[in-house]
Amino acid sequence: MTALDEVTRVRIEPAISAAAREVHIGEGRITAIREFRAQHRWIRWLTNLMVVLAVWWVLLVWAISRPLSSLVPADQSDASAFAGVILFLVILPIRKLLDRRKVRSGPVMAALGVCGLTFFIAATRDWWIGGVLDLSAHPGIQAWHPYQGRSVGDMEGGAMLVAMSLILFRLTFLMLLFELGKAALLTAGAAPPSNSASAVLVDSFLEIAWHVDNVARRMRQDSSVVRDGDLDGENINGYGYLSAPERSEILSRLESAAHFVEGYWYKTARLKDHAANIEVRRVADGIAASLRRWKPVAAVGGQEAVDRMREAFVVAVVNAAEGEWGLLASDVSARELLSRRLLKTVRRGLALSVLAGAVILVFVRPFSWTEGLGSAALAAPLMVAAVFLAGFLDPTIYDRMAPVTKLGAELLPKR
Repeated sequence: MTALDEVTRVRIEPAISAAAREVHIGEGRITAIREFRAQHRWIRWLTNLMVVLAVWWVLLVWAISRPLSSLVPADQSDASAFAGVILFLVILPIRKLLDRRKVRSGPVMAALGVCGLTFFIAATRDWWIGGVLDLSAHPGIQAWHPYQGRSVGDMEGGAMLVAMSLILFRLTFLMLLFELGKAALLTAGAAPPSNSASAVLVDSFLEIAWHVDNVARRMRQDSSVVRDGDLDGENINGYGYLSAPERSEILSRLESAAHFVEGYWYKTARLKDHAANIEVRRVADGIAASLRRWKPVAAVGGQEAVDRMREAFVVAVVNAAEGEWGLLASDVSARELLSRRLLKTVRRGLALSVLAGAVILVFVRPFSWTEGLGSAALAAPLMVAAVFLAGFLDPTIYDRMAPVTKLGAELLPKR
């Protein structure tokens, strides 16, 4: 950053370097492995052969070909295509929700959630396949031609659904194993969670300051170009800032850092002392509020506003590198904190209520009008809709699925 003087840069350089090593330790290990493979040709050929064999046997044979072996070629093609579409629709929203966090367990939790869902689908296939076949027995559905020259009535529906459920579970199980192995490689020997979270926060401030510094510097350089009438499409001039990619990048990093500090950073910094945790909570909320208060400036831009933001984040980087977390926190009124926590509690309660209500309606069926939910053709869409509605109400609900899962396990024997 150009705004830092030499004395300050030298003083904070060890802390910045340590934080960067902790945050990017995984990238360094991957780079070291690639360099080792590049220097030893026989290692490169051996690992490539192992990857090819693993992909061929584990992925193509065990995960895809074996579940399809009992089907005719036409049904094999249709079942594999349908399974791919369903897998994409299942993975996309869950990974979007869980990958928003700057923690190394995010991909593992996403893979675990997807694998758990597909395991439930595969384990209960004897229950829901019958309902799907009854629903598809309608003459209009039987006469439907998803592909030219072949109707639904010509397909082996039950066998295709069994194969699809097995393919989905085996693919997501392999994805879970891959994410677990990658997480073990990237986190081996890492610092304790609290140190790692603080390093991520320091790195987040540094990234925001770097982006803002680049924008401010290019605005100043381009002001003379604009006056001369020589406009370059890559320059960030006064009116071009609103369409510049740096604008959305800064806004995204501000919100991501605010969400991280009030979530994971606070959780790792907590102690068993309640009074200490109150202060940690206050600082976390203050840092998040400070970050979010710069979002209007980043959204609109302007030379003077961006310069103020640049100076503020230079100071923030210095304070973060020196561990002065209290100086990063702005004052947040008790009314604002109460309204924010009340809104979060209400959204979390509504999300849990939706999930618990869906489980009760499907498995307990306490009312006469819920008896029809014993059919998978009605119960499965209801459960999927409940999961997505709960995620819309509270995006963090997937991190708290354990209580609802336990409730469903306790209610299942009562069916």
